[in-house]
Amino acid sequence: MFSLAVKLAAVLLFGDIQADRLSERERAIWMHYRHAVVTLYQGDRATGVAALIDDSGYFVTHNMSVTGTTVDGKSLDGKQIPFNVVSRDSATQLVLLKTSKWVPGTAKPFRMPTEAEEEGGSLIAVLPTGPIRAAYVSKNRLGVLNPSRRLVPLTEIRFEASPQAVGGALIFCENGELIGTLNATLERPDMFGGNSNQSQQGGPNQGGIQFGQGIIQVNPPPSILLNQGPAEMTVAYTVGAQVIQHTLEGFLSPDHEAAYASLGVFCTDAIGGGALIQKVTPGSPAYKSKLQPGDVIANIQFNEITDQVAFARVMLQQSVGKKITLVIKRGHSTLYVDIIPAKAAN
Repeated sequence: MFSLAVKLAAVLLFGDIQADRLSERERAIWMHYRHAVVTLYQGDRATGVAALIDDSGYFVTHNMSVTGTTVDGKSLDGKQIPFNVVSRDSATQLVLLKTSKWVPGTAKPFRMPTEAEEEGGSLIAVLPTGPIRAAYVSKNRLGVLNPSRRLVPLTEIRFEASPQAVGGALIFCENGELIGTLNATLERPDMFGGNSNQSQQGGPNQGGIQFGQGIIQVNPPPSILLNQGPAEMTVAYTVGAQVIQHTLEGFLSPDHEAAYASLGVFCTDAIGGGALIQKVTPGSPAYKSKLQPGDVIANIQFNEITDQVAFARVMLQQSVGKKITLVIKRGHSTLYVDIIPAKAAN
């Protein structure tokens, strides 16, 4: 338990009362990276935080933190930093910002995420009010983003705060990898007109949660972790590390755009393995290549496709406009199909 003097020192050091809830190790991590975080403002109201991803002055924030094409920021030492919006990504809800006022060497940029972090590992969520502790719950969730119906892997995160307090928070892990932003939270079961058992078993909410501007279906069904422990526990989601990495790489590319390769199909798990095509979008690359519902995608560019999750992950590795080869199972036949992915619609 911290003494009153230590608590007061933490408030003075971090500028918020939340920092005293971090462990000594977590505070040391926050101290190392806090200069790479800028608070964003609209007038006198703090709207979010932005994280440095390139020392030339590129930052990322959550879409809800920026309403126009410009936004004002303030560094930890009180320096005013104006930003211009460079790019937005609908899948991750990340926004790329650029400032000409950044001095290289001021802080160490956050790193792109990898899949190396273990479930249950420590994370830090950063809000305008300061850092809060968080932890991995699972990396094995899957979401379908509406209205695009884009399949995305999800990371499930648990943290000690109310859902209303954490929208748009930036998440990073101990080694400085930027995991993403808190895009969706699970409300209390009674907010859906049912009890916790209904919600967990596909009751009124049926696993649907708010994600950016749309509804995302979560598979397996999400757990409800509220009011368990010394503080309110909330579960939230960010898209998986591979999606965040793809987006950040796109943001830092010459055109500053995160482009996703699409075949124009909607898949589910196939019995016996593979991704079963349920729908083919008219005019899409799959349509032009004569793929059809009932076909099973078994392999993409020498990558075995075991299920719809593998399909989504492998497609994240493909480039728009670059030909790839698919192995298709159609009844008792095996087809080899060359196809050129198009840019996925937002």
